[in-house]
Amino acid sequence: MARRSRRAGKGSITSYKTNAGIRWRYQLWVPIDPEQPDNGDRQTGKAGFATAEDADNALTDAKNQLKNRIKFVRTAPTIAAYADQWIAGLQLEASTIAGYKRLANNHVKPELGTLALDKVTATRLAAHYKHLRAEGRKDAGHVGEPLSANTVNKVHVLIGAMLDAAKDDGYIAVNPARKAGIVKAPTGRQIKAAKPEMLTWTREQLAAFLAWNRNELEDDYYPLWHLIAYTGMRRSEALALRWADIDQASGRVSIRRALDTTARGTVKLRVCPENGVIG
Repeated sequence: MARRSRRAGKGSITSYKTNAGIRWRYQLWVPIDPEQPDNGDRQTGKAGFATAEDADNALTDAKNQLKNRIKFVRTAPTIAAYADQWIAGLQLEASTIAGYKRLANNHVKPELGTLALDKVTATRLAAHYKHLRAEGRKDAGHVGEPLSANTVNKVHVLIGAMLDAAKDDGYIAVNPARKAGIVKAPTGRQIKAAKPEMLTWTREQLAAFLAWNRNELEDDYYPLWHLIAYTGMRRSEALALRWADIDQASGRVSIRRALDTTARGTVKLRVCPENGVIG
């Protein structure tokens, strides 16, 4: 076990002469690796303070940072670099990972990507969300148009979770995305109010379509449309069905998987109520 030559948390303030006059610096011993405290300590510090009081206040802040296990690094990772690293480590469905990557590439990195993690403020996030609501769309034909409240909220959830991880990793002491008094992401009520009204067929319209599809169009896919209409299953679930999932004797269909939209020709397992069976 390595023996420490200095004790972490011990700091000092000293003055030095410059052409502009007396300046002050602080120095502080910190662990080389906060997660491996027996590896010893190293000295860090900052200079250029105009008064001893300024240096002392900065030393106090540094000691609090040390107490909260914040890493002492010269340069924290940028939002762009950390986002890639964080997303790569997530253990989630491929479609969820793809969604996170799309949100990060379209609505996080372009405006925030070059900022270091420890330079992101609640005020900056609030301004970013306002910009997204005003002109955040990036899809073809709609670039520069307002981004929906629902998508802005998804961006907020992504940033909040990512900065939680950055806090756990010791890069920041406080997650600015959690300062609800400043960072005001769209609420559930706002999201609901902003959604366009969904228009659906009436029972009579659906019956008319199915009759036309079967009798006049003689569509080979009629059984698929009928199945979706009478079960309410998702398109990805219907397209992943196999003959073994259909019990013609009892008239029951088992939903066991769904198409994986991130990888052509692959499926993912689906867990549904009552052992995945829909009558």
